[in-house]
Amino acid sequence: MARPTFDPHWALLGMPPDTYPPARYRLAPISADALADCVEVQEGREYDDDGEFFARGLACPRIFDRPEPGARRPTERDRRFGRITLRTPVAHPLRGPLDALRQLPVLPAGLRPSTPETAPHPLTARYAAVLHANHALAAADCPNAFREAYTALRASIDALFLSPEGSLRSALGATPEQRWARLLRLDERAAGPGFDPVWADDEDTHLTLALLAALGFVVVAR
Repeated sequence: MARPTFDPHWALLGMPPDTYPPARYRLAPISADALADCVEVQEGREYDDDGEFFARGLACPRIFDRPEPGARRPTERDRRFGRITLRTPVAHPLRGPLDALRQLPVLPAGLRPSTPETAPHPLTARYAAVLHANHALAAADCPNAFREAYTALRASIDALFLSPEGSLRSALGATPEQRWARLLRLDERAAGPGFDPVWADDEDTHLTLALLAALGFVVVAR
């Protein structure tokens, strides 16, 4: 009997050959309505020259809430997403050319922390590259400039999702085996009573769900 085919995102997230997706949940694309409640992120910076949060930037409290030093995780700043509205649709790196991204979820700032004195978190730097390319696309004033900016936007989104280092996929696990183990741990928790397919209070499950959401997926019980 021929092996069933599965959506391409499972293989890209680490599913080994000759295995099956998790038994208790599937991944569905986030709807535009779900992202409509997220505040728009417009600036790639986190902090200004005085060390203050940059308005509408990648650490802005208006978007992601204020830090809570020493608070029990996950905090509100770990839960709240922003969004980037792309100037033109881009093929979803995990779903093939027929599924286009129009709005990009931005992982909560509390899950990619940095301070004015440190370098940006690798994921923050990836989001900044997406924003810079998106602004260049808006400013393009001729076909050649548009093509170059669009190519840069696609490349920055591919890197955000799939780069071997500093990407959303690598945050799930550095190797396919580690990513698959994380997805199977989520499958085990999905069997428990009171499982929330959106958020969870234990840190590992919360991080897994948040990273999947940043990749454009919600967890749906089978």
